[in-house]
Amino acid sequence: MTFDFSGVSAAAAVLAVLVGVIALIYQIRLSRFAIGVETLLKLDERFEGRRMVAARRKAAQSLLKNSDEDVEDVLDFFDMVGLLTRRGAVDAVVVWNCFFEWIRCYWILAEEYVKTVRQEEKNPAIWAEAEWLYRKVVEIEKRHSKATDEDLKILSREKREDFLNGESSIDL
Repeated sequence: MTFDFSGVSAAAAVLAVLVGVIALIYQIRLSRFAIGVETLLKLDERFEGRRMVAARRKAAQSLLKNSDEDVEDVLDFFDMVGLLTRRGAVDAVVVWNCFFEWIRCYWILAEEYVKTVRQEEKNPAIWAEAEWLYRKVVEIEKRHSKATDEDLKILSREKREDFLNGESSIDL
């Protein structure tokens, strides 16, 4: 009786390829996660940077005066974060963890302005990624905090003032 080693070697080759593919997938996921973390850290650095802090301060000061003329830079920033999140460059839960309160407050405070600009420009895509991001982080917040839509989609007068006073007085 002879033993057929070709079958064993073929099975070993298939197993080796399978293990290699699994290892490659694992490495790709690790790499993608690391790049996402790096991207988020750069976004956070930009958000806390001199230029963006000045934009946030200016936006908050305008909103305190019931004007929304200076919110575009902040909306543009969150539009970019929304695009990166939707495309999978950064993880939505990590974005929620880092930026939720800013996304929520600025969107609620500027939503009417966004609607006006969209109507004037006849372009519903303006700040669409920021809107998508707002909805996404609200959804995540609801899962984590058990808050309701009503809790999250309305800012009390006190919350509005606290947020805007804090943002309008941040140091450069």
